[in-house]
Order: sequence, then C-alpha cells, then structure tokens
Amino acid sequence: MRAVGVQPNSFTLSSILRACSTVKSHSQTVKLHGLIVKTKAGCDTVVGNALVDAYAALGMVDDAWHVVTSMIHRDAITYTCLATRMNQMGRYEVALDVIVRMYMDDVEMDGFSMASFLSSSAGLAAMETGRQLHCCYHKAGLASGVSVSNALVDFYGKCGCTDDAYRAFKGISEPDIVSWNGLISGLASTGHISSALSTFDDMRLAGFKPDSITFLLVLFACSHGGLVELGLEIFSQ
Repeated sequence: MRAVGVQPNSFTLSSILRACSTVKSHSQTVKLHGLIVKTKAGCDTVVGNALVDAYAALGMVDDAWHVVTSMIHRDAITYTCLATRMNQMGRYEVALDVIVRMYMDDVEMDGFSMASFLSSSAGLAAMETGRQLHCCYHKAGLASGVSVSNALVDFYGKCGCTDDAYRAFKGISEPDIVSWNGLISGLASTGHISSALSTFDDMRLAGFKPDSITFLLVLFACSHGGLVELGLEIFSQ
C-alpha cells in the first residue's frame, strides 16, 4: 500500500496493530510505533488503544503504560485493553491497579472493563474488591450486560459463594454457554459435585450443547467426586 504511494490512516494503523497483537510480533509493533510517532498518528485514541494492546499482548507492560501516559485522550477501551492482557498473564493485582488509574483519569467503567476487573478479583479470590465492583455494577446500570453477569457468576463461584453465584446466574435473562460453564466451574471447584452435575443436566435440558470447556469441568467434577463410571460415560459422549 505504501509502495504505491497511499499513506495509512488511523483505521489502517489500528487494524495492523491488531494483527501484531494476534501474532505477537515485537519487531512489527516497534516499527509501527516509530511510524505513528513520526506521523503524529498517536493523537488518535483508536491508534493509541491499539498500540497499548499490542505492547500489552507482548508482555511489555512498561511500554504499554508509557503509551497510555503519552496519549492525549484515554477512554474505557484504553484501560480495558490493559486489564484484559494482565488477566491473561495472571497478573491480577496489576489489572486491579488499573481501576485507580481510571478513577484518577475520570474515565467511567463500561461493561467490558467491569467484566475484566471482576475476572481479576476472581483470580485473586478478592471478595471485598469483587463485592465493591458488584455495587458499582448496579449503580452504573450495567445489569443487562451478559459479559458482566457472567463475570459475576465466575467471581462468586471461585470465591466459594455458591448462593451468590446462583443469584447472579438467575439474574441473566438469556444465559449463554459461558454462563453455564461459569456456574458449573464454581460448583465443581468448591466441592459441590452433585450440584455441578445437576447444573450440567439442566444446561442440556435447556437446549445448550456442551463445548470442550463444559466437558473438562464435568470430568473434573467426576474425578473429584470419585464417580468413575459416570466420568467414563460422559467421556464417551
């Protein structure tokens, strides 16, 4: 494209940076960053967000933060990119630190950022933080977001609060496979084997086809419950 004299715009740069994030190409990300600085394309928030995500995907957290601080305007996507990537690396405490940065920057959470922070809380079993986020979730009017509701089910399940996990699940008007898997996971990991298997049956009765994650969770439940025959039967499915 550049060889024929067509200069990339913000859409071009953000699209290619997303490709860099996918393949985790360090050299291409650095080259694009140089081009962005040279052409002052970094003033565009979409380009800046894509660059933050690309560096965070490479595990280059300091570089990602440097881009964040150099951006003229930051939004919820900026911080969600960081939190999501930190979660993927298992750096949950760093992900939760992003909340403070957002607050200082006067950027409000949306459904995606809320889901990311709840996942961080679930990873740390940080009950107090998760409950505070749950309160913010209601105050912000995000109750209809499936991704946030799924994150709540996962959070309460991993913290061993099965009643709260059930309530969060029941509050989802149209649960998806992630919703069901989150509930099964929480029940199985806290030793509620019969409830986890019962939920698996309920899921199939509701017309949902189990995916690989579902089967992994159910086999985990059978293993920890000593249900060898049932485990073999499910494995054969």
